[in-house]
Amino acid sequence: MEKGFAMSSRRSEIDFQPLPRDVQRRIAEAFPINRSMVKTEKEGFIISSNYKNYAKDVYNFPLNSTDVWVVTFPKSGTTWTQEQVWLLANNLDFESAKVNLNNRFPFLEMAGLLPEEAVTMIQNDTNNTCETVRVKEIAKKWENPHKILPEQDNSSLFKPIATPKEIAAMPSPRFVKTHLPFYLLPPKLLRTCKVVYVARNPKDVCVSWYYHHKLIKFQETKASFEEFMNLFINDEVMFSPYWPQVKAAWSLRHHPNFLFLFYEDMKSDLIPQLKKISAFLGKQYNDEDYKILKHHLIIDSFKKNPAVNNSELQKFGFFQTDGSFIREGKTGGWRNHFTPEMNVRFDEWIEDNSKDTSLVFKYDLESQD
Repeated sequence: MEKGFAMSSRRSEIDFQPLPRDVQRRIAEAFPINRSMVKTEKEGFIISSNYKNYAKDVYNFPLNSTDVWVVTFPKSGTTWTQEQVWLLANNLDFESAKVNLNNRFPFLEMAGLLPEEAVTMIQNDTNNTCETVRVKEIAKKWENPHKILPEQDNSSLFKPIATPKEIAAMPSPRFVKTHLPFYLLPPKLLRTCKVVYVARNPKDVCVSWYYHHKLIKFQETKASFEEFMNLFINDEVMFSPYWPQVKAAWSLRHHPNFLFLFYEDMKSDLIPQLKKISAFLGKQYNDEDYKILKHHLIIDSFKKNPAVNNSELQKFGFFQTDGSFIREGKTGGWRNHFTPEMNVRFDEWIEDNSKDTSLVFKYDLESQD
């Protein structure tokens, strides 16, 4: 039976534990850069070990009723949704939307995904601000910085990486993105802020998350998709496990400050979903406005938008040259990657994990926006 919506206001210390050696070995073999991962005692959530340096800042993040959050499991249409939410909340200000999305809609836990050396540098330098903590400076602290980013001076590539405290210091209304499970987020989040959650079917998530790992050059992964899929269904990849987060979000779907969306619904008929977001944010637009926004958001336009596609990271060597941050953006791409045997195993995993929920996904669409 599904539980009603609730987010505890009591502070419970999050216990981060090292991964079992065999799990850490499997992850490190697939992704050499991920040499030090931890998990929470609750649900076994996996994240970089240095996230624990930011856990309290995230949990105690000061909230404002004008702020809007987008919460997703990675590769669930997060960037696409961020752009939708930001524009709908900001009166379709396409000119201001030319500013990089990472600056308009910062990634709450990003600093916690960096190596320990970067954490130490940020914490010890009290003069650092959101504008001065840059990827370039942090990369120099890594063992092999040339593998992370090449030396480039005065480049717009080096976008700020904001810590949770720096994001908290930004003026409201703030727009915040996170992939964290709800129990790691501020307990009064839903009482205070608007939260948009997007869920995507796990087969397409798995494929997209695999290609994201392959895209990042310094990951140096040689893992096959089948090897990645095995890690995914065993809850042994970053931000795993998948099911507890989406089921927790589904249980919150009736909360007045919470909007639950399916990625597949946005792909099959975008404008009705844009209208849902508008109503949720207390905004109204006419039919022509929605058509203009839809054109801005269609995948061909989106992939060419430098404010969202992180193309500079590819230009300067952070991303591989044979991929892109905004990839296909389709539903059903999993069929090109799953063998029949893999599909059987994945379907069994879905069935085992969805017995206690009414949450149902679409895995194919007749037509897509």
